[in-house]
Amino acid sequence: MNQILEQVQKEKKLVSLYGHIGGAQTVITGYILYMTEEELLMAKISSRGEYDGFVLQRPKYFFRAETDGSRERRMGTLYLHKKKSHGRIFKLEQQTCMDALLRYAKEQGLLMNFNMDEDGKYSILGFIQDFSKNFIKIQKIDQDGFEDGFVYLDAQKIVSCRCDTAGEQDILLLNHVNC
Repeated sequence: MNQILEQVQKEKKLVSLYGHIGGAQTVITGYILYMTEEELLMAKISSRGEYDGFVLQRPKYFFRAETDGSRERRMGTLYLHKKKSHGRIFKLEQQTCMDALLRYAKEQGLLMNFNMDEDGKYSILGFIQDFSKNFIKIQKIDQDGFEDGFVYLDAQKIVSCRCDTAGEQDILLLNHVNC
């Protein structure tokens, strides 16, 4: 599957990736920005063809990739004509996809949601305060947008994460209203 995903990335095609995450089938559609054996960073597009943040996932969770289908054509056309594109995330040569996404989120002041298990039942939402190769310091934000202390995560234990998707955008708005 990795060879196929690398080809899709090289061709800059809109792709729908299907996977089993947490026992449920999920579909993520977007453009693959960067990929390694262990990480896949994608610019996510909603079913309405709108900007929907970024997703970092392990490529091994995906069992199917679709390009050039009616779903991808529809979403791509809507995305193109709505003219709201994703920001640029720059990944340095020796940098991981995670590091590039963390740096981007911190610089832009965006919320991130970290899944610590494959079921997505244990997740942490917040602003990046600091990070290193091993740990991430997060200003935790609750579902109503209020600050809720600090969390230190072991970066190696993170299963997947999202940055500035629709859910995080809503909570960020609540955070701006409440704080």
